[in-house]
Amino acid sequence: MRAPKADNLIAPTLGNKDTAHISFPLGIHPVGHVYARACQQKGIGVNWAGSGASTPSSLQIDLLDRLKPTVWMGMSSFGIHFANLAEEQGIGLVNGSVDTILCSAEAISTSKRAKIKRMCGVEVWDGMGME
Repeated sequence: MRAPKADNLIAPTLGNKDTAHISFPLGIHPVGHVYARACQQKGIGVNWAGSGASTPSSLQIDLLDRLKPTVWMGMSSFGIHFANLAEEQGIGLVNGSVDTILCSAEAISTSKRAKIKRMCGVEVWDGMGME
């Protein structure tokens, strides 16, 4: 089986000027590895944080604040949890470094997309192709 082409997975505006914080699971589910490798193919720097199970959510918020990635990638349900947690910790995502969010591995409803966009202040891309 051939590996997916990065251009089919990554938002077209992203490239070697970007760094990505990946909150997809990195264990048995392939999505984290697929997106991390696609980023590498496009010259995008990658922080392989994984889901909250591998790197605690509060630590991920700290990493996001310190490393200032331009892209956040993860499941939409974790994105909402992540945004709520950042708000609780007093870290504003609306004016943060992230200017692109890419969700995959689960369908993202119109209301979830709108909520993430409102909480983070950036466009939300759907890697599932459901909408």
